[in-house]
Amino acid sequence: MLGAGIDQFLGRIRPSAAWARSNWGLNRSPALNQHPSQHTPRLGSPLRADEVWLRVENQIFFRLPETGGLLFGIRIENASLSDVKKWPDAERGLPRALRTMPEEIARYKGIVTAREEIAALL
Repeated sequence: MLGAGIDQFLGRIRPSAAWARSNWGLNRSPALNQHPSQHTPRLGSPLRADEVWLRVENQIFFRLPETGGLLFGIRIENASLSDVKKWPDAERGLPRALRTMPEEIARYKGIVTAREEIAALL
């Protein structure tokens, strides 16, 4: 179901056009490679602020003008929850985002069982 929408979106990017987006998630590891094959630790109780990481993926899609190929770039930034507490907007906004996030999105992000505890740490 998701694949068709992604294909449609990517197909609409015109040559020399770029589209950028940011995704965020929470992890128990600052590792850049979070693929399931890496067996990185999962979020679960109990948690400390220094072992929860906010991961922001800044992504760009660019259609190459000569070949029509699609270039995908990604820059990953990690900050521990301890560091997030230093940024007032993030310290206020992240708990609100966690508490108002629809259940299916929290499940997709792998935080459904830990999100209230993470919010309380802030």
